[in-house]
Amino acid sequence: MENIVVVGSVADNPVAEDIAHFLEQHDDYQDLISLKSFLNTEFCPRFITTARNSETVGDNLKGKTVILVSTNQGIHSRNTLGMRNFLIARAAKDNGAQRVILVEPDLYYSAQDRGPRKEHGLTGTKRSKRDFEKFDGQPFSSRLYADLLKTSGVDEVVTIHNHSTSVQNIFMDRFSGKFHNLRPYDLYSSYLKDTDVVNDRNIVLCAPDKGALDFARKVQHCIGYKNVPVIIMDKKRVGERRVLITVSDDSDIGLSDIAGKDVVVLDDMVRTGGTIVETSHVLRSANPNKIVFL
Repeated sequence: MENIVVVGSVADNPVAEDIAHFLEQHDDYQDLISLKSFLNTEFCPRFITTARNSETVGDNLKGKTVILVSTNQGIHSRNTLGMRNFLIARAAKDNGAQRVILVEPDLYYSAQDRGPRKEHGLTGTKRSKRDFEKFDGQPFSSRLYADLLKTSGVDEVVTIHNHSTSVQNIFMDRFSGKFHNLRPYDLYSSYLKDTDVVNDRNIVLCAPDKGALDFARKVQHCIGYKNVPVIIMDKKRVGERRVLITVSDDSDIGLSDIAGKDVVVLDDMVRTGGTIVETSHVLRSANPNKIVFL
C-alpha cells in the first residue's frame, strides 16, 4: 500500500479517515496535504512530503495513486467542494501522481443530469416536450462536472447508489468505463435486520415514487422475509416545490395496512425534500408505529 496516498478535500473527514485506516495508511491523511486558502479566498492545496528536495521537485508523487475522498459535509457548499476536487487532482498530477481516484459517495450535480437539447442526456427513456422545457436556459451541469474532473486529472470515479442513468452514461464515457456506482443493498438490509432501529418482523417498505421502486425491491429481496411488503406511492408535481402523493394501484398493500407497522421509506435521491415530507404526512395519517427514512 506504500504507493497509495489517501487524502480528503476537507479536514476532519471521517470517511477519508476510515478509508485510510482500511488501506493501512500509517500517516494521518491530514498530515499528507495542506488545505490552505489565501486571504483573497482562493484555495491552494499542497501535498506534503518529508522527502522533498531540489531533485524531486514536481515528482514527489511519482508512481503513486492518490485517492481523493470528497463528501458533502459541514460549511462547504458543493460548489466549493467541486472546485477543491479540481485543484487537488491537478496538484496530484502536477507533482507526478500516476493515477487519481475520486471517491465521492454523493456525486455532485447528479440532479442536473440533462439539458435543453436532445443530445443533452442519455436518460434511457423518451423525453417529453415538457421535460426539455424544464431545462431550457440551464447548463448541462453533470456533463460539465465530468469534463472538469477529467481535465483536472481525475482518472477514476467511485460513487454510491447514483440514481441517474444519464449521469452513469456520461461518467462511463468520460472515464472510459472507470466509473464505479456501488449499490450496497445488502448493507441497507443488514442494518435493518441487525439493529433495533425497526422491528424487522413488523416492517413495511415504502417507495415514495416509481423512481424509488427498484431501490425498495432490491432491499426487499436482500431482507429475505416473505412477509415484507412494499407500499408504492404515485407522485404528481403540482408546482416547483409541491408534490401530491397517493398510494399507487400497483402497491403491494393499501394505506390502512400499515397501521401499527414500522415503515421504512427508501429513496435514492433527495433534492428539495418535498417528496419525503409529503410521503411522511400521508403515511402518518394511517397511524404506523414508526416511520424511518433511509
